[in-house]
Amino acid sequence: MTPGLRSGKLKLSGQKKVKTVQVLKLPVKKATVVYAYAMWDGERAWLRRRVGVVISGDRIVRILEETSPDNLKLSFPEAQAISLPSLTLLPGLVDCHIHLAMDGHNFQVSLQGWGDPAALWQRIACDLQETLRHGITAVRDGGDLRRIGLWTRNLVRLGKLEGPTVVATGQALGRHGMYGSFLGPGVTSLGEALGFIRNLYRQGVDQVKVVASGIVSLNRFGKVGPLQFPDADLKEIVQAAHSYGLKVMAHASSDQAVRACVGAGVDSIEHGYFASSATLAAIADTPTWWVPTLIPVAVRDDYPGCDPDVVRRTWQLHLQKVAEAHRLGVNLAVGTDAGSPGVPHGGRYLDELRLLSRAGLPSLDLLRAATINGARLLGLEQDIGTLATGKKALMIGVAGNPLENLDTLSNIHFLAY
Repeated sequence: MTPGLRSGKLKLSGQKKVKTVQVLKLPVKKATVVYAYAMWDGERAWLRRRVGVVISGDRIVRILEETSPDNLKLSFPEAQAISLPSLTLLPGLVDCHIHLAMDGHNFQVSLQGWGDPAALWQRIACDLQETLRHGITAVRDGGDLRRIGLWTRNLVRLGKLEGPTVVATGQALGRHGMYGSFLGPGVTSLGEALGFIRNLYRQGVDQVKVVASGIVSLNRFGKVGPLQFPDADLKEIVQAAHSYGLKVMAHASSDQAVRACVGAGVDSIEHGYFASSATLAAIADTPTWWVPTLIPVAVRDDYPGCDPDVVRRTWQLHLQKVAEAHRLGVNLAVGTDAGSPGVPHGGRYLDELRLLSRAGLPSLDLLRAATINGARLLGLEQDIGTLATGKKALMIGVAGNPLENLDTLSNIHFLAY
């Protein structure tokens, strides 16, 4: 067994109640100084102590170390002061794979909910708040047939909904009649696929999602739905998206599907179950990211219609693949597939991190996967992912040292978004 990799039944955190979160809503109307006992800036392997973060608008304009609330008051007498003497600041978390159109509980109920706009948007508003409450300040939506994720992004940008930064793919690109009809309408030819991408670009999407395979069976170990596009078509699809300046995230499980997507030059592999060692090595030789999404399978061992043994074997094998990928140097980012059954928005993020920890990722690498790596994958690294001068002041505060204890993330005490 890989060092640091433990098998056995997964213990989930569940939906524990947390303390009230102190919120700083950006942009601030007047200069604001946030004092905290410590800060992990998203880059260093250690904490910076007794820091003052000076914010103007929505940006960090200065960071001071080894200071005190009194010194900050003298230096910035007109600034609003927020003192967090027992907290550690760190960048807001990033979830690189969610579906806002789904409720995280029941797939069919989610689909039926699309027909009731008032209830749908009330649910989404609550899910956005839950996402923030768990410290997640940026997400990437994987698309849906009704473009609900894209509409949500627009409403958040306009200030009509409060929530994390949303990177939207609109509708996913898949083969008509195959898996993914709830993600997009499906296409029947390469020409139609290229036209679909052009339309996505005109709709203002941030990235493109291509459905390259079916889903993992939770009744027959190792079985995955078939590939949806020939290798040559997949390459043209990726090239077309890139020509519009759009990154490509690829739903891909099975070794064949993952290998085809890597060969096509996609920007990220989503899920990636059953990838071989050779394919993982191939990913490591490219700038392609991997978002393993362990939790949506791990929570299904007691769901009706699922074989518990198959479920456990599947996610435990995936743990081994993640451990191998980490050793090989594959670029890893965190995604929960929130919205899928058993994965409510925000509520399983820490469980995903715990699974990655079980795969042997040290805390520093985990936190980087959850912050700066996610920002890079989403194309937002100039704005978020680290706490530095010029960056957006998206940050959270926790009690304790997250580099030493991942469970500090279970209670977010401060949030700036």
